[in-house]
This record gives sequence, structure tokens and C-alpha cells, in this order.
Amino acid sequence: GGPAQAAPDFVFSPEEQKVTYPKATFDPDLHKALLAPGTASIVGVAYDQQKSKLLEKKKPKQHLPEGTKIYLFPYTPYTKEVVQLFKKHEPVEEEHTMDVLMAEAQLRLVTGEGLPELLPKTRVETDPQFAKIWKATSVVGKEGKFVFEGLQPGVYYLQSTPIMTARHYVYDVQVGEEVQEIWYKGVEVGTSSTPIWASDSQTTYRKVELAKIVEVKQDGQVVEVELNETFRDVKIR
Repeated sequence: GGPAQAAPDFVFSPEEQKVTYPKATFDPDLHKALLAPGTASIVGVAYDQQKSKLLEKKKPKQHLPEGTKIYLFPYTPYTKEVVQLFKKHEPVEEEHTMDVLMAEAQLRLVTGEGLPELLPKTRVETDPQFAKIWKATSVVGKEGKFVFEGLQPGVYYLQSTPIMTARHYVYDVQVGEEVQEIWYKGVEVGTSSTPIWASDSQTTYRKVELAKIVEVKQDGQVVEVELNETFRDVKIR
């Protein structure tokens, strides 16, 4: 074997990151024009919904808490490229158990800093004006409801601020085995074993940003949407 090597360091500081920019040119006047007042609305409900990894069986919904911000951007070629770049260079998705979160809280209490955040190798930087031209609304009530009013027909990109959601996994673990001896005419000829299973569960916590691309086709239309795809799952169009 060769010389021992240190494990790769996946925790980048911002100074170590590469930077990438959209190739398209941002047109602030176009974005402002597309956000000019109209008569259409987008009415939605925002929730995270875990899926089992095997059968994609639907699990209970976790609605975004009251006060969570949702942002709406005109879906121009520039916006599309920004979304594609962020999907390509997004941060590593981390799931934490409550033990890890408690340990991090204790660490923050003692040192003033939590665990280092896992940053992507490449950071996406957009035109400074892009992050200033949008509409925002807040989730109201306990059912994750939100509404954008006064929109023109067009295609829009919706994204929530990051929130922490819980996912509960139930699974079987083998806790032992039952061994049976097999006899034939008074002589032991072998054994057979049957696993003994027990049910176990674990709750993990993770940050999610929900996102969706929504089309308003005509004046006065009320488009109903379910904002329930994570940022990494949003379908590019």
C-alpha cells in the first residue's frame, strides 16, 4: 500500500470556492415590466412531503410555518439559467438527527459557532439587481396558504426561504435469528435459521427550499398551485 492519506476535506470556506456567473445578460427593465400590475392571481399551499424511498408512498404533509416568505421572479432566460446553475452547484443536502442538532446547539453555546456548513465547490453569483426585482408574500395560517395577486399573464418562478423540516423513517432491523435443527432418522443433518426482525424508527431534520415554475395564461385567471417540490426536484422548462 502507498502512504497514508488524509480524508478529503469537503468543508470549503467561501475563499476556496470557485465562482460561476450566468452567461445571459440580466435586463432589469424587462423584469420590472413583467412584474407590472395585472389582474391575475396565484393561490397556493406550501408543504414538504417526504416519500418512502422504496414505493414512493405518500407520507404526511408538513406545511410551511406561518410567516415563511415565498418569492416570485419572472421566469426569463436569465432566471432559467440562474435556476439551472443553482441546481448544478447546490449545497450538499444534509439530514441531521436530533442528537446532532442538540450537539450543535451546545457547540454554539460554548464557542459561538456551530458546525461548519457544507458549501458547494462552486458558488453561483448573479447580477446584484436580480435579487432586488421580485414580489414576495408570506405563508398565512397553519395550512401553508399563500397568494400572489395583481399579476400579468406570464411564467413565474416561485421559491420559499429555507426552513427546517422533519422526516420520520420507520424500518425493520434484524435483532437475532431463530435456529432450528433438522434431524433425519435420529441423526442431525443440518440446521436452518430464520431472522428475527423488529421495527425501529428515526426522525431526521433537514433544510428545504420549495420551488415551482408556474404559468399564468390569461388576464383575471386564478391559478391554484401546490408548492411541494424541493428546490433540487423542480422541473426546468
